[in-house]
Amino acid sequence: MAKTLVDIREMLKKLALDVCKNPKSWMNYLNTASRFYRYSFFDTLLIHAQRPEAIACASMPEWNKIMKRWINQGAKGIALLDDSGNRLRLRYVFDIKDTRPLADARPLKLWQMDYKKESMIKAHLRKTYGVEVKSNERLPETLKTLARDLTAENISQAMYELDRNKDNSYLSTMEEVALLKHFTKLVESSVAYILMKRCGYHPEEHMNIDNFQMISWFNDISVLPYLGEAIHTITEHVLMDIRKVVNRYDRVEEQRHTLVTPHKSLKERIIAERPKTDALVPQRVVKPQIQSEMSL
Repeated sequence: MAKTLVDIREMLKKLALDVCKNPKSWMNYLNTASRFYRYSFFDTLLIHAQRPEAIACASMPEWNKIMKRWINQGAKGIALLDDSGNRLRLRYVFDIKDTRPLADARPLKLWQMDYKKESMIKAHLRKTYGVEVKSNERLPETLKTLARDLTAENISQAMYELDRNKDNSYLSTMEEVALLKHFTKLVESSVAYILMKRCGYHPEEHMNIDNFQMISWFNDISVLPYLGEAIHTITEHVLMDIRKVVNRYDRVEEQRHTLVTPHKSLKERIIAERPKTDALVPQRVVKPQIQSEMSL
């Protein structure tokens, strides 16, 4: 576990080399980023380095006070950067696998996509973002189109910052036109990958991994954050939007299911609840299940 800011800075330098080594390494990072799309680029990078298999992370106070879960003894926190104060410092989060539920623990669940929700999400994306949706196309194709459109709309500011800070990297030898072309392709492809991955699809089946070939040019911590934050800005907004629609759909379905469930009559309930003998029946203690996901 990283203990100082010096440790983190050295870790980030090494991470820039590791995740940009080749397309496969970059996609492994994107898999982590898809689960933690609400975290900043640096945070997802640090989570990927320390606990790439993490599912859902939160601070100790959030686990204890909000989710009613205790941190397991001996669990090691994931060190992240905290810039909320006057000076940079470290903060720590813990994965759900490092916790145990209390008796009154809140249910832990993250939203999930399935085939039944595809048409609803496509209609929402068309209405909200103006994305072109073909009647017979699957959601991954719609997400790719959306990634292309939103990248084109948001690339200029990120490109401006990248161009200003590229001098100490491989990118310093690249012409501006070529840099814009490759930078745009990397952002667009990474956004599409994260959107598809978080929605439960296999991105490799819907896109060409050669789109990530230029990632090795960004293997310096002086330029990689401009790529990472450009991706994060788009994916966080879209996935938060999809999450709201999916959660609303799930609530409606749950209410509908409750309404159609037949209710037992008073007599039926009395008969069902009547003990078979006069002896006291020991109450079975049911331990709360540890869910695999959390709606943070």
